[in-house]
Amino acid sequence: MTTSQIFNTSRFGKYLRLYISENGKQLGLYALFVPIALTLLMILPDLTDKFSDYSNEVYDRWGCFMNGHDPRWSWVMACTIFAFSVFITLVGNIFYQAMHGKNRRYVTLSLPVSNFEKWLTWFVVYVIGFLAVFVLSFYCADAIRVLLVKIFADHSEMASMFPVSRELDKLLKLENNIGYFAILMYLSVALLSVGMFTLGSIVWSKSHFFKTLASLALLQFVVVIVCSSACMTIAMDGDFRLRWDFEEYSLSYLAYSYALLAVIYVFITWLAYARFKDSELVNRW
Repeated sequence: MTTSQIFNTSRFGKYLRLYISENGKQLGLYALFVPIALTLLMILPDLTDKFSDYSNEVYDRWGCFMNGHDPRWSWVMACTIFAFSVFITLVGNIFYQAMHGKNRRYVTLSLPVSNFEKWLTWFVVYVIGFLAVFVLSFYCADAIRVLLVKIFADHSEMASMFPVSRELDKLLKLENNIGYFAILMYLSVALLSVGMFTLGSIVWSKSHFFKTLASLALLQFVVVIVCSSACMTIAMDGDFRLRWDFEEYSLSYLAYSYALLAVIYVFITWLAYARFKDSELVNRW
């Protein structure tokens, strides 16, 4: 029975274990940094202003209108989006780090493992692994935030965990809410960024972060010009008066926009993989 040169489960499993064992300390530091940074971001305002959002003054003025709404939820959401955007960009920047440096590149390409199995290993470690670590870090950071409020704030009953399931339900339904529109835009930019930095990390072996940053800035400038021109054509009349009915157009435009961004991300990821595959030294064994 001929062993597939593209993918073999046993071979993939062995390389995955090898990669994790050889890079365990580094991966552990990466994983540890995420919850620490996210926790510090979430609790920093409460620590600096001495939990003023949960003070007697705020409670007397707004407490009856809260109805279980934590006054820090908007900050939690902002921190989460910002941290996710930054970390996912860094993930893209280190995705092909096994190819950085002549010695590492030669060792990586010389291993009796197909390039698809190597790419899939890195995808599992960095993308799926990062998502798992980030989700866990979010819950831990939010729990620490609530715990600190419960201990030190005057009105600790105002603090509660961020309602993830409820907010995700609204987000996935693409409700006509400008706040969720902005969230999807930020996440879309993050998706484009990770694709670009992944491509940059395999195209340039040196100073790839800064070269990709410059390329991404140029690309975003072009995209802004094109999108702005399209929006002016679609959403304005001859007198340049805005006639965009958000209620009428948002769902269709959102669907098309994010479908297009998903296609672009897949294309960029394919380009990065194709560039990596061109480096192959051993095609068969």
